[in-house]
Amino acid sequence: MQSRVWSNYSFNQIKMYFRLKFLLVITSMFILHSQLYSQGTKVNDRDTTVSFKVYGACEMCKDRIEESLKLKGIKSANWNVDTKILTVTYEPSRIWLERIHNRITSVGHDTELKKANDAVYNKLPDCCLYRDVKRMEELHQLNETSRAMDTLENIQRRIGSHKDSITVRGIVLDEDNKGSFKPLRGASIMWLGTSEGTMTDSSGFFSILPPRLCTRSLAPFRELEVSSCFSGR
Repeated sequence: MQSRVWSNYSFNQIKMYFRLKFLLVITSMFILHSQLYSQGTKVNDRDTTVSFKVYGACEMCKDRIEESLKLKGIKSANWNVDTKILTVTYEPSRIWLERIHNRITSVGHDTELKKANDAVYNKLPDCCLYRDVKRMEELHQLNETSRAMDTLENIQRRIGSHKDSITVRGIVLDEDNKGSFKPLRGASIMWLGTSEGTMTDSSGFFSILPPRLCTRSLAPFRELEVSSCFSGR
């Protein structure tokens, strides 16, 4: 039956039929391939965000690192001075991650994958020499100690210059049987180990010059020693 059907067509018509069928198959395959490629391209065009360690020491380092990444294909770059972590958002279709690392090392900063050239690193300002962290910490500690010593010396100098002008003032009170307090008149206030001192007035008030206070006797009652922690005025 089939041979009878084909016999009704000429050879050229049969040849054209198979040619059209072949072209239809090729066209379908091409369309399918284009769709798959388009989908893959869209995935690759999506912005990608990565974070990795970049070594540095200060705000100048931050400016240098972020400035080096102002390139086409990089949407944003932020380096944290404390954590040393760089966060970069970029377009993979326009720039690749290896080039980002290369760009950072080209300005003298090591990354977790690549090391900067020593000659470039050595040209960085002293405050940016992050590789010698131990030396930087020692210098910082030395500066802090020096400042503390200067502060202590200034305090001691001021105390020494005003030692004779410091006055300790106070009021001596006496407690009666009912638990009430009233000013104690005539109490002797003397420095420990000396004969220098003063006495309270009718209001129990006294005023004496430095440095260690001792209430030797509350005449004519009893003797009591008190170490003074007053700064005085």
